[in-house]
Amino acid sequence: MAQAERSPGAVTDGSPPRGARSVRRRGVHRRVVGLLLLGLSLATLVRPGAAQTEEHPARELFVTQCARCHGEDGGGVGSTELERPARSFKDGGFSFGNTPEAIGRTVRNGIPGSPMPAFGDAFSAEQMEQLAEYVTLLGPSMRAVDVEEMVLGVSDRAVVVRGALPPIAEGAPTRPRGLLVGDTEGFSFEYRVDDVRLLGVRQGDFVRRTDWTGRGGSPLAPLGQLVWTRARGDPPPAFSLLADDGNGGTGVATALRSRFRGTEVRGGEWWVDRTLESEQGGLAAYVRETARAVGTSVGSGLRREFSCRAGPEARRLAWRVADGEADPIVTFTADDGSTWRVDDHGGQIIAATSVSGDARWDATQTHAVVNLPPAGAARVRVTIMLLPSWSPSIRDQMLEELTR
Repeated sequence: MAQAERSPGAVTDGSPPRGARSVRRRGVHRRVVGLLLLGLSLATLVRPGAAQTEEHPARELFVTQCARCHGEDGGGVGSTELERPARSFKDGGFSFGNTPEAIGRTVRNGIPGSPMPAFGDAFSAEQMEQLAEYVTLLGPSMRAVDVEEMVLGVSDRAVVVRGALPPIAEGAPTRPRGLLVGDTEGFSFEYRVDDVRLLGVRQGDFVRRTDWTGRGGSPLAPLGQLVWTRARGDPPPAFSLLADDGNGGTGVATALRSRFRGTEVRGGEWWVDRTLESEQGGLAAYVRETARAVGTSVGSGLRREFSCRAGPEARRLAWRVADGEADPIVTFTADDGSTWRVDDHGGQIIAATSVSGDARWDATQTHAVVNLPPAGAARVRVTIMLLPSWSPSIRDQMLEELTR
């Protein structure tokens, strides 16, 4: 069942699809994600004829803001040259849902790893509603379709469900003990909980509860499309305990088990709690994590935030942030003190990853290292931005928008 309060006891190899291009951002109300009513049949609206789009109040907005990529007729061919075609609205269908709420989320947040930027607060609530309606009018009529399974949506409160999860990527294993967190911005975060690790991030609708059907249940069916994952959906243990080498440096790293302790939800905010334990069962640290999508005009990504408190057996921790399968194309330190590594994943996506707060990169810039204080918590932020290319101007624009 969905966990609304604290529970007791408790696409590709780190290379999501492609980044985004620059678009000026202006002003908008947040749209609340529609709650899909459990147990009811859901239907899509039958669309009027395309001739009605000529007089639609959002036509001018579409032509000035969207047509350069999607084409004035919505066919996916505009004046901007793209490495891959923009979505054709004339063909019907949308990557992350065709409801006004889903389209509004996509426009606001962008699509990580694609040329679709985050427009952020660029349109008023009325403009967003009209624009969503307009792009659906560009497509073919759609007949009503009943949904046979139970669909769980997210409104103004994050939702947590637990159950078996299917393989998140080709070749990855099924997760008999999984956790799916849906946030209010249309993203969901997929974890394994037998040894807590973030497997990936999805964008779109939340989940179909197929685990409620059949004898003994079946895996959850996440509905969002995968926009980020690591190590082909099967990442290694993330956290290690670091010994002192006696010379002020880092000694031997001992892998730690990440034991799930529960979740907490407060409105749109959520956290996953865990303890880090040695093979002998010794308590190394308490870790609380949350994550959210971040969008800029040059690319979208995600931000993970950790609060770490020392246990009896730990003073220094490290956890894997980057895969390190190739040398970074550049590393740098920003004015705000965050340190970045930028990786080219096969010439198709640039992943810019930073560590900030109380942590620093290790010498290989694959792990974040933090010295835990004897009292209080260390706070760490890991940001992963997905970009189509890299240049000093892209770097400057990204940093400016991230630090506003």
